[in-house]
Amino acid sequence: MIAASPFGGMLSMFGGTEALAPLKEPFVEKMQESVTEISQSDTVKEALKEQLESPAMLDEIKVNIEQIIDQRLNELTPSLVKEMVQKMIKEHLGWLVVWGGVFGGVIGVVSALVMQ
Repeated sequence: MIAASPFGGMLSMFGGTEALAPLKEPFVEKMQESVTEISQSDTVKEALKEQLESPAMLDEIKVNIEQIIDQRLNELTPSLVKEMVQKMIKEHLGWLVVWGGVFGGVIGVVSALVMQ
């Protein structure tokens, strides 16, 4: 930005944008500290809370969420839904099948022993 500003010509006399490179990292660190400090202040937190709790903001958030959900639902295809369901079954119901087989076998052995 400085190179594109009216100070760009003067900057080129002092080594161009490379002369600013050593200043970049300390500037970024100081800005991060300042932003963190400012965002932690009670006045900013209170102003943010007031903004988020306003009816207009809540309506806007609701509309945005509805748009995102509609967009994601429109992107779903039958094959994608099938893959998602198969993945969930494999991840979450795999052990149910194993334990069902184990308990079914135990119940079968016990009932066979009782019937004799």
